Amino acid sequence: MQIDIHDVDHGACVTVTGPRGHRLMLDCGQSLSRPWFPSIVFGGQLINTLLLTNLDEDHVEDLEDLWKSTKIMALGSNPTVSASALKFMKTSGMRPGVYDGPGCLDSFRGRIS
Repeated sequence: MQIDIHDVDHGACVTVTGPRGHRLMLDCGQSLSRPWFPSIVFGGQLINTLLLTNLDEDHVEDLEDLWKSTKIMALGSNPTVSASALKFMKTSGMRPGVYDGPGCLDSFRGRIS
């Protein structure tokens, strides 16, 4: 098993890869200062499970591009925060990662929570 804690600006992105290649990604923060983006590093690859631990922008900054560039088989997040609740909580404005969160969560409803 390999655990990689990626150096992102102030959010999080961790990947855990099992001995048979099963990949779990915890959050999809990015680094603009280095630059480092999960969507580029893992582009074209399979992410078996993406677990969003915190639906703030710094934890989902690269969600829009990651969604387009990889195949995500399952998505998990805080089950007490629905897509509609997230939209309501972020009424002051959502940057791209948080803006895409509700749609991604809705598309995976019932697969994982």
